[in-house]
Amino acid sequence: MRGWLKFAAMTAAGLLVVCAPAAELRREGTVPAQGVRTVRITAAGAVTVRGAETGSVVWTAISRTGDAPVESHRIAQVLSLVFPNTEVTVTIPRNVRRCWVRTTKAGSVQGWDLGGAVEVTSDGGQLTLDRISGPVTARTVGGAIHIGNVAGDARCFTGAGGIRADRIGGRANLETAGGEISVEEVHGPLTASSAGGNIEIARADSSISARTSGGLIRIGQAAGPVIADTGSGAIQIAGSSDALCQASRGGIQLKNVAGVVRAISGSGDILAELMAGGRLQNSQLSTNAGDITVLIPASGDGPERSEWRRRTNCLRFSADSDVGFGRAHADGGGFVEWRGSGAAGGGFGRSGVPASPAAVAIRGRRGVCRCSKRC
Repeated sequence: MRGWLKFAAMTAAGLLVVCAPAAELRREGTVPAQGVRTVRITAAGAVTVRGAETGSVVWTAISRTGDAPVESHRIAQVLSLVFPNTEVTVTIPRNVRRCWVRTTKAGSVQGWDLGGAVEVTSDGGQLTLDRISGPVTARTVGGAIHIGNVAGDARCFTGAGGIRADRIGGRANLETAGGEISVEEVHGPLTASSAGGNIEIARADSSISARTSGGLIRIGQAAGPVIADTGSGAIQIAGSSDALCQASRGGIQLKNVAGVVRAISGSGDILAELMAGGRLQNSQLSTNAGDITVLIPASGDGPERSEWRRRTNCLRFSADSDVGFGRAHADGGGFVEWRGSGAAGGGFGRSGVPASPAAVAIRGRRGVCRCSKRC
């Protein structure tokens, strides 16, 4: 019995020795960077890299394993730094044209004030990049990505996390296998894809393509065409010249739209509010289970707004006439027809959509008409 207790005590003491944390080891170094155009950083832990007006690369490495080896070598204009067992903070010259960072063991990466292209890869950590003058490529197996102010293009991918971008000056390609995507401002074409999360875009100065397997798609102002596709969720667009929307299970709400507008819902209502002075061209609104409502802004001496609705059906708009008569065909044997009295009655564009119809009639098996004048 005493032997067993002695063995247990020795084992416990041994475990205490094994589990005792190693002392933190800090190392610092400086490498001349004259003529360096590319800096490559590889680390096992977290990496923080900053740009500054300096002619050297300055690093600080922290190891909690008691060992902090550092490898440094230069080939022509490429400087490589390897930190096998450490977290590291690196300051590089702002005029470096390319900064490449790779971190393993789920280490995070932060980068600021970098003057060239930035490429970051992590095996499972969070990535944060801000005030970058060149293009950005960010990849992580499982972590969130935050892009602050990037002057160039941005390409981001995460296997399990959200993507948030404040301002992207060029093109943007954002993809997540399981998280939300949020963009405040993008000046080039945007492609956003999520396997299961919401997509929200406040402002885009070019085209947008947004797809999610399950989540809401909300878009503010888009200067170019919009493609929005969700497997389970609603679609909301506040302004676009052309829009192609498909929601398998959810409603579609479009405001300030014009041009080619196609909205298809498997089970949800569709609301389309036309842009003031805008026209629809070869457009289609279709739902299998819901209402379709079109709001037409005031024009001339017409009413403030006209509204007409068709239940559980499809409306197609095409160019018909410019003299006060229009027709929108409805699948299932019906159609929407309206008659106006020229400019005094509001007038009609060649899209076949009245600016302010004097009379609206919906004909079909399940038609309902609502407008601000007589029906």
